[in-house]
Amino acid sequence: MISTELHHFRIERGKSGIVTVWIDVASRSMNVFHDSVIEELEVVIGELEREFQSVSHTDTTGLSHSHHESVAKAILFRSAKASGFFAGADVHQIAGLQSRGEVDAVLTRGQNVFSRIERLPVPTVAAIHGACLGGGLEFALACRHRIAMESRTTRLGLPEVQLGLIPGWGGTQRLPKLIGLPAALPLILQGKKLTAAASLKAGLVDAVSDEAVWDESIEAYISDVCFGTVPRQTAASVESPSCLKRSWQVRGPISMKQQLMRAAADSRFGRWLVCRTAERKVRRSSEHYPALPAALRAVRAAFMNQSAGFAVEREEFAKLIELPTCRNLLSLFFWRERARSITTAVSGQAEPTVTSGDRERHLSSDRHMRCLRGSGSSESTTAGDNTHFETDQTPVVRTIGVIGAGAMGAGIGQLAALKGFRVVLKELTVELASAGLARVSGLLNDMVVKKRLSSQEREEVLSRVSVTDSFSALADCDVVIEAVVEEMDVKQTVFNSLDAVLKSHALILSNTSALSVTKMAAGTSRTDRVAGLHFFNPVHRMDLVEVVRAAETSDVTVSTLLKLVKNLGKTPIVTTDAPGFLVNRVLFPYIGEAVRMVLECHDCRKLDRAVKRFGMPMGPIELIDHVGIDVAQHVAATLDDVLPESGNIIRVLGQMVSQGWTGRKSGRGFYAYAHGKRTGVNAELLTLVHADAARNGKSGDSKTAVGTYLSDGLTDVQRRLIYPMINEVGFCMQEGVVAESWMADLAMILGTGFAPFRGGPMTLAKNIGHPALLNNLHVLAARFGERFKPSAWLVNLKVESQPGDSVPSTPTLV
Repeated sequence: MISTELHHFRIERGKSGIVTVWIDVASRSMNVFHDSVIEELEVVIGELEREFQSVSHTDTTGLSHSHHESVAKAILFRSAKASGFFAGADVHQIAGLQSRGEVDAVLTRGQNVFSRIERLPVPTVAAIHGACLGGGLEFALACRHRIAMESRTTRLGLPEVQLGLIPGWGGTQRLPKLIGLPAALPLILQGKKLTAAASLKAGLVDAVSDEAVWDESIEAYISDVCFGTVPRQTAASVESPSCLKRSWQVRGPISMKQQLMRAAADSRFGRWLVCRTAERKVRRSSEHYPALPAALRAVRAAFMNQSAGFAVEREEFAKLIELPTCRNLLSLFFWRERARSITTAVSGQAEPTVTSGDRERHLSSDRHMRCLRGSGSSESTTAGDNTHFETDQTPVVRTIGVIGAGAMGAGIGQLAALKGFRVVLKELTVELASAGLARVSGLLNDMVVKKRLSSQEREEVLSRVSVTDSFSALADCDVVIEAVVEEMDVKQTVFNSLDAVLKSHALILSNTSALSVTKMAAGTSRTDRVAGLHFFNPVHRMDLVEVVRAAETSDVTVSTLLKLVKNLGKTPIVTTDAPGFLVNRVLFPYIGEAVRMVLECHDCRKLDRAVKRFGMPMGPIELIDHVGIDVAQHVAATLDDVLPESGNIIRVLGQMVSQGWTGRKSGRGFYAYAHGKRTGVNAELLTLVHADAARNGKSGDSKTAVGTYLSDGLTDVQRRLIYPMINEVGFCMQEGVVAESWMADLAMILGTGFAPFRGGPMTLAKNIGHPALLNNLHVLAARFGERFKPSAWLVNLKVESQPGDSVPSTPTLV
């Protein structure tokens, strides 16, 4: 019997000799591993080991075996929490490891306890539902059998690479041996997560069961395991006829071709070939993401002797955790958790510090003060306040209306319905509304094809969506989001129409990417219940949502929207109602500089390649063509009052649009396209550039090497394109667009793909160093124009630490 009081585990002994170890980590909504959990797991495993040792001893001495009936015949590990099996290790503790010795001790302890589970002399079964990630999957891999619940929430994976790390408790060692290298590497190198059905197909679990018969399935499955009728899952397992009568199902027949392919991949030459191919694929990314080659080295070591493989896994993990890439990705993880915390997001806003002369043109400080404090709210919140919003009193959102059922509107509607909200899509005509419903249906069909949704779940989601061409059909909505054309008069008309039909508590929101929400709200009777909710395209992939606080938006409205965004599974960043808000405001100087460089006859392809080498997912010229030159022109026009020297950019983009060059969607932009694929630079682009130069003079390259750059690790091209983003974040901070600089870093990474391993524009600025940053901006200003003059906020930036840099006090998980 266990004498130690357990807080995270509970042992239940059944009459049939099945011991259930219930996992219920105290004071957490999800099961996670931390020191106390590992310590108690060691106690539990130690007690089971002593039981089996006692049986072995009585067998050799010939003593009575009457007590053998009480010894476990099988051990079932099962979560008592509805949230899932195990979400992984506590990332907060991982980030707090200070030395190689500490890292090695934590890894060795976890590896050892899982190896002890693996050596238990009776069948061990992990019953998996919900999250089974990271250390949670490594725990399950140490068991002989795994059964998973077929549910939308069930996901199995090893996401450590997304933190710049590799699995450290045996994941790189056990997974390739269980399912083979070709199937294991995507999980280890990409952090890919599998559904229950996909896990069964891959051989990661031995059986799956419907949620409705989960308890019965576990009982039946483990009974079969006890009596030896269920073999350990292998790639050659074949479904037996008897299992068709069971409440759970095992893997179907494996073809001879699949068996031969697995055998070939498991051979020494096959393993070498698979690893070599993977190595070539990750080579380009390895410089920025060292976890990729480290994972491959650990996987290769799995096929040495076991102790050597585990030692390599520990060594590679310990090296990675010291690198800037890992620290930046850990910061990103913590920032995302902080952003999703309502108290973090609404507890305060920074004061704007705009001073005359900072820019020739800037927004009114008074307007910013109104946006920051929310003049329609009962309390104002400024930096340093201890004000907390009464988030438990915010209205409950059940029904969401969406005006406009194009790509964005349909995407928002599909997401909301998928998350359990009732959705009403409104369009100008019934035909357009029906087309919007078809778009929603298409998005859901894609999920079914990719096994992320069952056909039954698809029908359930669709049943929550209705369409209309009438404003009156939106009367019972709690929230209505407009996603109509980006024209102020159209949006104001929509807002006024909604104000007339909605109930008094309902919120009116705009999905605008740049227009003033305050102006839209002006004609309504509920200016305190109007805000922006800017989703990014495509909605189902992009994690960021900008919550835009207009001049009179109330605290309760902001809190309601933060809850809504979190319930939609997205990450919110609160901004003020400044032109372009945050992401577009910071992104445009980068895009604009790229256009200027094209006008100076820089090669589009070389510009894009330089930025990709920096770590961006696509170059600035590619990006303009991707989002649409017409869209870029519109955004540029809305930012004309806050970004100096934008006139020539707006003019050239307008000339391209007037010729029908709107980017990839029209087949021609900066590049030319055929069937959606790029074929080269637009042959007529150079003619347009020369014609513009003849009419308006050549754009601003001085060609004079004024001043000397200090080392920052960037090329001349990268510096000229990336520094404008850093500087613009400084202007946003000084105008109070967001409260803290980490919010800008998070938003740029999630909203634009800014190189995550660099930690965002402000983290990059700190790594460059204050003296080098200011020097290089002054050199850029002397060579290319006053637009590079450092913002006052950057000039006054304290290099040591900024608000929001510290790791959050609330532990977070992976």
